Amino acid sequence: NLLNVCLSQPNLPRFVHLSSLAAREPSLSPYAWSKHEGERLIRQQAGPLPWIILRPPAVYGPLDTALLPLLKLAKQGIGLQLGPRESKFSLLHVQDLADLVLSCLEDHSPHSTLLEVDDGTSGGYSWESVFRIINPHMKMHLTIPQKFLWLIGKSNEILSRLFGYAPLFTTGKVAELRHHNWVSDSREARQQLRWTSQIPLEEGLRHLFASDSLNLTKRI
Repeated sequence: NLLNVCLSQPNLPRFVHLSSLAAREPSLSPYAWSKHEGERLIRQQAGPLPWIILRPPAVYGPLDTALLPLLKLAKQGIGLQLGPRESKFSLLHVQDLADLVLSCLEDHSPHSTLLEVDDGTSGGYSWESVFRIINPHMKMHLTIPQKFLWLIGKSNEILSRLFGYAPLFTTGKVAELRHHNWVSDSREARQQLRWTSQIPLEEGLRHLFASDSLNLTKRI
């Protein structure tokens, strides 16, 4: 048990736990529930150990296999929306998240805290706003019906049990995508850790598309 190892040290280190914004809604999916349970165990068992729980939103970065297909479609002028049009969400580049974890490890405050983090965009993003950052001249903006998404997720779960792989897209993921509010508030993180994200979405998306081009060149 990692907590017990930390508690056995003569000088108690700071325990940094990387959770997820999904922990706010544990009833949505097994993933969200597991993140919520992880936070609960830390609160219950950490004792005198100072801890920071980080709740990042959707994290993206180079060679992002989950988001890249959707973003490449948007680059071609087709916005394929997986959640309700009114849904909002925050984003964070993986490099900013790595820098944040280092800031947490360097923080010597004796207090424990839970921090939500994001790239500093107040109110988060809509699917359409992200698509239009990629391509201001969108030709088509389509919303995939919830029942169709659920069918794909359920089929993937069945196939994963038959062929023994870990499914990425599940009915739980559909429930998360359908949730209307995944917006973070990182003001406390910025104040306590004196941390700010350095990579705006426009720049992060350029990195993402550039990494895909480099990877394609290597494969060829």
